[in-house]
Amino acid sequence: MRLPRFRANRSSWRFSRFGAHDQPGLDALRAIAALAVVVTHVAFQTGSVGEGLAGGVAARLDCGVAVFFVLSGYLLTSPYVRAANRRKPPPSPRRYLWHRALRILPAYWVACVAVIVFVPQNRDLPAGTVARNLALIQIYRPGDLLQGFTQTWSLATEVLFYLLLPVLVAMMVSSLRRGRIGSVIVVSAALVVVNLVFLLLTQSTGLLDGSVTGFWLPSFTCWFAAGMALAAARRGDHPLLVRARSWLDAAAGAPLACWTIAAGTLLLASTPVAGPHAFEAVPTAGQAVTKNLLYLVLAVCLTVPLAFGQDQPTRFARWLSGTTWRFFGEVSYGVFLWHLVVLSAAMALLKVPVFTGDFIPVLLLTVGGSVLVATASLFAVERPALRLRERGPGRRVSAHAAESLAATDGGNAATAASADATAS
Repeated sequence: MRLPRFRANRSSWRFSRFGAHDQPGLDALRAIAALAVVVTHVAFQTGSVGEGLAGGVAARLDCGVAVFFVLSGYLLTSPYVRAANRRKPPPSPRRYLWHRALRILPAYWVACVAVIVFVPQNRDLPAGTVARNLALIQIYRPGDLLQGFTQTWSLATEVLFYLLLPVLVAMMVSSLRRGRIGSVIVVSAALVVVNLVFLLLTQSTGLLDGSVTGFWLPSFTCWFAAGMALAAARRGDHPLLVRARSWLDAAAGAPLACWTIAAGTLLLASTPVAGPHAFEAVPTAGQAVTKNLLYLVLAVCLTVPLAFGQDQPTRFARWLSGTTWRFFGEVSYGVFLWHLVVLSAAMALLKVPVFTGDFIPVLLLTVGGSVLVATASLFAVERPALRLRERGPGRRVSAHAAESLAATDGGNAATAASADATAS
């Protein structure tokens, strides 16, 4: 059997998750966010969390989730704003959802089945638990997250955002077609308010089980809203959006300053002001809101230097737009799906009991193994699935709609990422 060959040229990115958009530096940001999530999980499993400043920072690297959610809001909203500016029809919802399903589900289902079959703790699961995990609704009942697959809570959250996005952007861009900006502000502000009110209610009243509701979309809508607002500023032609874009372009011209602010925000979040470090510990309402807002600032500061300043990209942005970074951005979804299983295997191989140290060896083996498995997933599952994009609903679309729809292939959990990519 001939194995597929990877050629580092432009055509090799034809089916890249982010290959359709015009800002390849964002791929690097996805890779960095995925690495942050892997680091925080390794730190917890090796007992390194809470050991001085480094342990506190490691605990807060779950901020990679915020980065993925901001990127999803930004990349998936951009085609709708562009269409509104050009007075063109928006992307077809059916087509958009078909593309999202092809990008997310095949690789997810393969990993999910593998985790169910090969992780001993997941054997003899009730059929309902299996079905809910396959349907990505495992976050709405306690005890449904699979061992070795608990990070997929963020993917389930992001999938709900995918489903709601056509409605949200329809409200957001409705006034842009008439040369107004009101709905952009209203929708963005509403998502922020929903987020903060939901956190305050769930963390202070005890009306809902925080161990479950903490995974739900209303706990994170301000991160998605930030991405959507950035998309409006980047693509919109309203005078206020143009002015905002000029400010953001100026900020993008000073990437070191932006990333320094992000680093300072991470250090602040590492203190008790953002709550306890342990996953199982319950923060106060104030701590939950503070952490949420600090992660918002951090994610935006990381995103702006790579999403704006496209007319005069900095050396930093050009470096992060290279082929190597794009590859790591493309495999980051697979890293997200497989890294907890690889982490368990790495600790078993190194004979490291849980919570007993050896952070660096375990981290290196986990990162290397996750990239290898993710690369196999990319060539064997993800790219073949994306070749089916043109066989789905709504194939006969205008050239402009096709351009816009292609750009929607760039969002995620992680997610992805995210898609992205991706969670604690």
